[in-house]
Amino acid sequence: DKMQLGDTLDFRGPTGKIIYEGSGVFSIHGHKKHYKNIGFITGGSGVTPCFQLMKYTEQNSEPLNLSLLFANQTPKDILLKDELDAFKAKGMGVAYTVDRVNDGEAWNGYVGFVNEQMVKDCLPPPSDDTIIFVCGPPMAIAKCWKPICDTLGHTMVEF
Repeated sequence: DKMQLGDTLDFRGPTGKIIYEGSGVFSIHGHKKHYKNIGFITGGSGVTPCFQLMKYTEQNSEPLNLSLLFANQTPKDILLKDELDAFKAKGMGVAYTVDRVNDGEAWNGYVGFVNEQMVKDCLPPPSDDTIIFVCGPPMAIAKCWKPICDTLGHTMVEF
């Protein structure tokens, strides 16, 4: 919080646990596998690795079917909404859910925590060439998203 304009900051990462090698091939914790259908469940700033893969897929015409279910507290909290809506307009699956909508606020997405029906409606069905990547609050992943993916038969990996 004491940085001045022009100061530099060193960063480390990404750590490389999940690497997209192109043409649908992912290296996940050192194991390579081909996937065609990618679903994302994310919350808040957890959207950033999902957005990166979506952008890369768009720019490089990658052979992936991508679908995103993005949870936030309110519609105003949705990061990268214009960019995500542009992906949606180009055929990628993008859906939003919020905890609450403020009075007078226009909203046409889901309201409430991520649930089984949202996952069924918004993400690809489970199969050998489908994976669900999740990134968001640890409590949401552990208590909500993982149990839903397990119940529905999805392979789920944390970004």
